This record gives sequence, C-alpha cells and structure tokens, in this order.
Amino acid sequence: MTTNSTYSNLINTTKFHALKTIKSLTPQSIVKAFIFPIGVLILVIGVTVLGSIPLTDLMRDPTAVADIPFYIGFVSNIGILLWCAAAAVCLFSWNLLKRLKSNFPNQSFLFWSGTLTIILLLDDLFLLHEDVFPNGLGISQKIVIGSYLGMVLGWLLLFRNEILASDFSFLLLALGFFGLSVGVDYLDELVERFVGQWRIFFEDGFKLLGIGCWLYYFVTHAKSQIMKHLPEVKAAQG
Repeated sequence: MTTNSTYSNLINTTKFHALKTIKSLTPQSIVKAFIFPIGVLILVIGVTVLGSIPLTDLMRDPTAVADIPFYIGFVSNIGILLWCAAAAVCLFSWNLLKRLKSNFPNQSFLFWSGTLTIILLLDDLFLLHEDVFPNGLGISQKIVIGSYLGMVLGWLLLFRNEILASDFSFLLLALGFFGLSVGVDYLDELVERFVGQWRIFFEDGFKLLGIGCWLYYFVTHAKSQIMKHLPEVKAAQG
C-alpha cells in the first residue's frame, strides 16, 4: 500500500507541475524557442524544392550520408564543440550583464567576442574559406582569410582597454596557436617535406590548442565579470 501510495503521489505531483509549466508558456517564449529551428527547416524546404540538393543530404548526419566511419573528422568536430562553447559563454554572459542598469563596457566586449566566435565557428563548420567562398562564390581564399584577419585586428583594437585590463595570457596563446596553424597551412609544401603526413597534425593540432585557449580565456573572463557584478545582477533580476 505504501509503495502504491508513493507512486500515486509522484504521478499526481508530476501532472500538477507539468500542467503548471504548460500554462506558464507565453507566445513570446514559444516564438523565441522555435524561431531559429523552424527557420532552418524552412530553409531546408526551400533548398530542396528550388534547388537540386536531396533532402537526405541536408537532414542526415554527414558520416551516414557519406557512409564513412564515425571517427572521421574527430578533431575537427571537437574544435567545433569548443568554438560553440566559447560563443555560448560570451553571449550568455553578455545577456546576464546587460540586465544591469549601468552600462559596463564588458557588455559590448562579450557580445562582439561571441559574434566573432560564431563567425569563426561557421567558417570552420561549413569550410567557408576553404570551399564555399572560393569554389561556390568565386571569392579568393586569400581575400576571405584577410577579411577574418581584419575582423580580429579590428576587434583587438576596438576592445584593447578591456583586453589589457583582463588576464589575457590565454588569449595571447590562442592567437599564437592560430598563427602557427595558418603558418603551417601557408607553408604546407615546405612543412610536408620535413614531416610528411604529420603536417596536418601540426596544422589542425595548433588550431585545436588555439580554440581551447580561446574558450578558457572567455570562461575565466566572463566568470570574473559576473562575480564582480553579481550583487547588481541579482538586484536587477529581482
């Protein structure tokens, strides 16, 4: 009897909280939750109907479509996850800090850092500078890489005060590793003479280390800013 009563109470409590949660949904929250995934699905429908790309190629996992082992692109996929984590940290922290009444400079820094990270993430995920721009749009790879370099330099210049006021050692390491990765890519034939197929290990390995340092910098920086202004954040949310 006791066991049945416990299960019955648990079911009733679950139903109560489920109904309460459903009733608390607002049109605004539903729109915010669904606008991006629905937008993606509409894009897929448009490309499938108007273009010549099969629906399965857009919907299924690349390894399943290409019928290749699951570990293909392992390091690249890890890098994508790290990019995504860094972008999420920046934008979440920006959204939290912007609730403050005072306009802290780090709000803009975190927002534009998250935006820059998303741009780099999309380039890495969809091979923009390697394939899409040069082969699909006829834009030179050098122009694309130069544009990314210009964005990074502009970001460093615009937020130099915020960066210099932070513990930027891991940011320097990240930029250094990215530079080494680009250098190996630029001198690919020369490097391959000395290390053979291990060239790709150094090129993508340096990039992965750079992304890891990039993520660590923004995790520690965002944490320090949130802890610094935590009383104001709580007051603003209250």
